[in-house]
Amino acid sequence: MITIEKLSEGRGRLLAAGFYGVCGVFLLSPSLDVMGAIVPIRFDNIQWRFGMVISLAPTIMVQAVALGATAVFAVLWGHKNVLRAISILAITLAALYAIMALMFAIDILQLRGAIPDGRRDPFYVMVGKCLTQSLVGGTSLAVLGMGAWRLTRTKVADPKKEVERAARAVLTKKA
Repeated sequence: MITIEKLSEGRGRLLAAGFYGVCGVFLLSPSLDVMGAIVPIRFDNIQWRFGMVISLAPTIMVQAVALGATAVFAVLWGHKNVLRAISILAITLAALYAIMALMFAIDILQLRGAIPDGRRDPFYVMVGKCLTQSLVGGTSLAVLGMGAWRLTRTKVADPKKEVERAARAVLTKKA
């Protein structure tokens, strides 16, 4: 029978390494695709900044899911250092996405006058979608990061001792 305790021993370590590798690729791949599309970087160009956010916003939820899944397994496997790294990365990404959303909102105010009348509705739908993805994804990453950090500050119970304690409690009740 496979148990949580067995996951942290022997072959379970191989499973953890493989899983962390997959999650790492899942985390980085969409961002690298976007980076290929937005290079060379031109922060001084408003059209480039707008296009960057439009391209990057959909990757936020993928990153949140990848970090969330990795955090769950880091908790199950008792990998506190991995959980700390996830926490720092999630909070850093949340801060970057908050800054990105703020800059995007300022760019929208500048661009909205240049949008032709027939294209304003699709423009606002796209803007709403990107802002929603940035804000929801950024908030999710911030909550994930804070939750992961709090978990690293709690003492992790030893599963074997917990089973022994539960068995003693059952035996004491019967006696």
